[in-house]
Amino acid sequence: MKIFFKIQNYSFIHRPLHSRLMYFLYIIFILFIIIDCKANDLPSGIPEAAKFDRKKNIYILSDEKFNYVYYPNGSLYEKCEHDENLKLNGRCENYLKDSNKIISYGNFKNGQRHGVWTWTFPDGQNYVIQNFTYGKKKDFWIPIEILGNENGPYQRFYPNGILEEEGSFDTGEKTGFWKKYYPDGSLEYTGNYLKSKKILDWKYFYPNDNLEAKELYDRNGVLIQRTTYYPNGSLWCIIKSSEQATCN
Repeated sequence: MKIFFKIQNYSFIHRPLHSRLMYFLYIIFILFIIIDCKANDLPSGIPEAAKFDRKKNIYILSDEKFNYVYYPNGSLYEKCEHDENLKLNGRCENYLKDSNKIISYGNFKNGQRHGVWTWTFPDGQNYVIQNFTYGKKKDFWIPIEILGNENGPYQRFYPNGILEEEGSFDTGEKTGFWKKYYPDGSLEYTGNYLKSKKILDWKYFYPNDNLEAKELYDRNGVLIQRTTYYPNGSLWCIIKSSEQATCN
């Protein structure tokens, strides 16, 4: 057997270059056919008219009213209304894999999210509640339809239902007064944003409600001073942007 393998290997290596190239192209062609056959072998639950997207590893189908997207195993991933130009318009829902549970829902307007959108944990508890406004959108260096038009109130929750963070967006940027909470509901920090940069006064708290730190920023987001405290409330350090820290 070893002798036969050596003879075969010797024979292949010493073939003309064009012969070896044709052999490799033949192997690639066979592999492509096998992969293509597997892609067309639809899993249970996926309609025959659905098309397989190799890059995203999903199946896609559009009818007169809805766009459907399926996980590779056949369960429904997304169901969204579209207009006559196949652009997203109307109600859109996303589903948990291997389940009929909705994990996000809201509306599209001409391809952009519009109005209140809700994301949930697998048990149905709210995770994020976010507001969007069609047409009031941040510009990116590449075209992105479904990001950048976050506008209005924002809330994020812990799995136990307690509010984790709240604030507002303006044209895709954090703006105004924000708060973040510990899992027990006590305050963790507060402060203001302008175009997603920290500005003015910020305060941070220990879980025992004592002040942990204070920060002062100018309106361009440059830190002016940071003051920190020990958990017992006594002063720890004062740090100014142009000076060395002074600590107790």
